[in-house]
Amino acid sequence: MLTILCACVLSVQAFAQDSQAYKSVKDPEGVTNMLVGEITLKELQQPAYSWFKTGMDAYKPDSGIVKRIKQEIGVYEMVVFMGTWCDDSHNLIPKFFKVLQASGYPIEKVKIFATDRQKHALNIEHDIFSISKVPTFIVYLHHNEQGRIVENVEKSVELDLLKILDASLK
Repeated sequence: MLTILCACVLSVQAFAQDSQAYKSVKDPEGVTNMLVGEITLKELQQPAYSWFKTGMDAYKPDSGIVKRIKQEIGVYEMVVFMGTWCDDSHNLIPKFFKVLQASGYPIEKVKIFATDRQKHALNIEHDIFSISKVPTFIVYLHHNEQGRIVENVEKSVELDLLKILDASLK
């Protein structure tokens, strides 16, 4: 199964290199355009997505939990699916990246896929990663999925992330 998943991810990445990484498309239900496809934080820092900066500036993660995350997080890979149109993404995406930033995790390592309202990315990533809700944060260790945060958190972004990290070490 892992071999199939890795092959699919690599083929999507190869395909994505031949096509545009993301598109900005008209949101039929909103006033701003939706980003669809693989993006970086640079795209979320555009004025149209001011909720990202506002959320990052406002969120104050628990420093004790962040310290524990910092001790473990370096070996993990992260994949994020989100919607620039989605209220849950507006809430959790800035918090997630604030926690990663505070923990010293290299943000450029995070793969971020923006979806449309049907939760479809630009290519087939949404199918490969079985995305049905956004935001979805997927944590990998050595290409093996360790856990997900889907749509909401149980306690907080940092506590839910630490729970995944701790469970994967057992």
